[in-house]
Amino acid sequence: MLLALRAAQAQRQMLVLLASGACMGLAVYGYFVHLFYAPVVAAAAILANGRAGVPGRAAAWSAGFALGLLPYVIGYGWAMASLGGWTPFVEWLQQALASVKPMGDDSSYPAGLSISLRNLRLAMGGLGNEMMMTGEAVSVGMDAVRLALLAAGTLVCLAAATLRWASDRVQAWHWICVALLAPAYLLVAGVFGERLWVHHFTVLVAAGYLVMAVALSALFAWLPRPGVRVVAGFAIACLLLATNLQQQNRFFAALAVTGGVGKSTEMLEMLARSALAERHHAVYYFPEWGFFMPFAFLTGNQVRYELELTPSTIGRFDGAYDELRVVFWEAKDRPRYEALLRDSGIGGISLYTFAQRNGKPAFHLLAGRRERL
Repeated sequence: MLLALRAAQAQRQMLVLLASGACMGLAVYGYFVHLFYAPVVAAAAILANGRAGVPGRAAAWSAGFALGLLPYVIGYGWAMASLGGWTPFVEWLQQALASVKPMGDDSSYPAGLSISLRNLRLAMGGLGNEMMMTGEAVSVGMDAVRLALLAAGTLVCLAAATLRWASDRVQAWHWICVALLAPAYLLVAGVFGERLWVHHFTVLVAAGYLVMAVALSALFAWLPRPGVRVVAGFAIACLLLATNLQQQNRFFAALAVTGGVGKSTEMLEMLARSALAERHHAVYYFPEWGFFMPFAFLTGNQVRYELELTPSTIGRFDGAYDELRVVFWEAKDRPRYEALLRDSGIGGISLYTFAQRNGKPAFHLLAGRRERL
């Protein structure tokens, strides 16, 4: 976005536009939800200088965007080569996306917007991440403060753009685009409804700080003395820093009690370490959501795993590994998985429980071997 704002007055405008598009593409590669910002960033880069030259600027920015997305193409091409061709690659992709249905929410668009606003509140205050990682909201009140600052910054940018439009349309257009970052994100997110959760909205925290910074810059332009601007900016920065430090202290104090709960438990790292130590000895099965992505990342994808627990996948590795291990979240699911293993000829089944720091179960693991006649 910063490159997009600089493009209008840059000497090498096409190069800056190319860089802005490439950074946008890389941001989308890093986290797909950044795509929700793309229309506003593109508008800031392409339309600031008026209608003249729009096709050329659009082509330069779009070329950069395509360049930034190349890691997607390279990554999937590498995966296809590693898996042995198109057919096994498609099978792997179908397994990986089996429980991810991005357009599977049947709620209406207004309902989706309402869900997005709820997620925005939880994300801006850090409450969603706190509940996901510690099981409780430890920063109650921060959501209201940050939402108020985001709303105030948005209104200030729009007001400043209105006042500046007659004298400096480029600057005014930039302020409008900055003000539209959060609304544009919410409008796109509303399409997905319940398919998005709070962690998808945490990127709005950074956007919120950008909006506030630009709004303060617009306000400071009306302050008569440079010294007053410096003092005011320093005071605001100190206030924000102190507030954030207080919130972080509360969060980490709560996190130290359990080491993380649910799908954020530190025991996932312990699982990965033990799997790496025995990567030639056991194959892992993750029939439930929340295991395979951190497992693949923490093990460097060096340990064999499957995403489905079926007789066919159980029999796939006969003779290749000594032991089969099934990982699941709730103890109540043990009988179901154990029965499936026994029906598939797996015996000597043992249950292991990975516990949080406070002693409560984090998740469970069933280990067994193929019974030989």
